[in-house]
Formats: sequence, structure tokens, C-alpha cells
Amino acid sequence: MSGFGYVRDSKPVVTDWAQVGRDMGKVITDEFADREKRKADIEKQSAEIAKNLLDSPVGQYEEANRFASDFSSQAQQQALV
Repeated sequence: MSGFGYVRDSKPVVTDWAQVGRDMGKVITDEFADREKRKADIEKQSAEIAKNLLDSPVGQYEEANRFASDFSSQAQQQALV
């Protein structure tokens, strides 16, 4: 006779909450470390771009100097947005 009913497992399922907590803590710590690394990389790249914009070459040709200065100013404003 077959039918619908409760079948007892041979071994009960036990959840190790201490291990779950350790695993979640590790995931959070790893994500935080990755986020800090990416944040440092972005800040480094932004600093390099700002340095390049500030160190634009200056020469005798005033029109080119003004163009480079205007471009640097506009690029810095755009980076802030």
C-alpha cells in the first residue's frame, strides 16, 4: 500500500549556526577588503588625472596656453560632477 505520509529521515538535519556565522563574517570581511582596494585604486587614478591636468605644458604660444588652461579647468569641473 502506498500513500502520502511522513517519512522519518535516518539522520536528523542539524544546522551549525557557529559555522554559518563564521562564513558570513568572512564574506563580509572579504567584501569590505575588496571595496577598500577598489576605492584606493579609484582615488589613485583620480589623483593622477588631476596631477596631469594641473601640470599642463606652458610655452610661448599664448593661444595654446589658454586652450590648455581652459581644457584643464573644464576637465576638473567635469570630474567633480
